Parts: sequence; C-alpha cells; structure tokens
Amino acid sequence: LSDEEGHEFLYHANNEQKLTKTRLDGSIVWQRSGNFGQDPRLPYRPTWFATPPGPFVYLCDGYGSNRIYAFDKQSGAWAAGQVWGGKGGREQHGNFSTNHGCTYDVTADRIAVSDRANSRIEFYDYGRAGEPALEYSHTLDLRGTMGGGSLPCNLRTYPGQGGRGISPDLSGPVAVLDAAGRV
Repeated sequence: LSDEEGHEFLYHANNEQKLTKTRLDGSIVWQRSGNFGQDPRLPYRPTWFATPPGPFVYLCDGYGSNRIYAFDKQSGAWAAGQVWGGKGGREQHGNFSTNHGCTYDVTADRIAVSDRANSRIEFYDYGRAGEPALEYSHTLDLRGTMGGGSLPCNLRTYPGQGGRGISPDLSGPVAVLDAAGRV
C-alpha cells in the first residue's frame, strides 16, 4: 500500500514477470513486463518492491537475476540504465543471492533488501529527488542471532511502533528488530 499525494495505491510483483500498480478497487493504473536490461538468458521473476517517498518504485528480481530495477511511480516507465545488484556472495555488498524482499523501512528512511541465501538484510539510501539511486548503507547479518541457516523473507516496519521491525524467516523464526536495528 502506497500513499502518493493523498491517494492510495497497491503495487503487485509476481512471478509472471510483471509489476502492476492498481487502485484499491483493483483497477489497473499501469502494468509493466518485459526485459529491463537484464540478460535475456537469465530468468526474470520479480518478488517484491519498495515504494519510498519520491518518484520511484524499486523492484527486486529475487527469483531471477538478483537485480533491482527502478520505475517511475506515475507512468510506470523503467528508469533505463538504472539497474543494481546481480548474483553475489555474502562478502559482496550490493550483490545478492535471492534478494527476495525489497521494502521501504519507514523507521530508518532507507530501502531494506532481504538477501535470503546470504542470511542478511542490506540497507540502502535511495534517490529522493529526480534520479533513482541506491547507495549501500549497512548490513544486518542474521547468522549470529537467527542461526547460520537464516533465510530472511522481508523486513516490515510501521509508523507508531517505536522504531521496531519484523522479519519473518523461511527457516521458521521471526526476527524482531529494536529501534536501533538490532535483533
């Protein structure tokens, strides 16, 4: 659910290779599918998106290229040339192994990317003005508190919750983060 200039919209990412923006009644505002700069030999299977304040929505291709794509919220146009990430290991910030969740963290005013197979959540500053951007901020490694097999799905934060967040884990437990971002 995204509040945009006093109007609420829903964004839907699915494995049918689409990003869709709808009104609350389900009517489609815009829908985008196709190739957005990814290697056409790689699968494109989007999993989640972040809708921070500003003109862009950021889409994670978590079951495909492990990249993040930016789209204009108003028109749905892909911000051509604006692609971040790719397949990478735990020691490579900005590259992912199943970047499943891509969420706007309201408590930190950053985009949180759940890097599932690397057992971490990475945080990024985003483009607040005219150009989309993702700049690495820091990492929350979940192996120490959630166990070596941690597989975070996404991070959810809500206004009025004292800065806390929750992150369900495919392996079973749920991480509760305090206002400082610690489990």
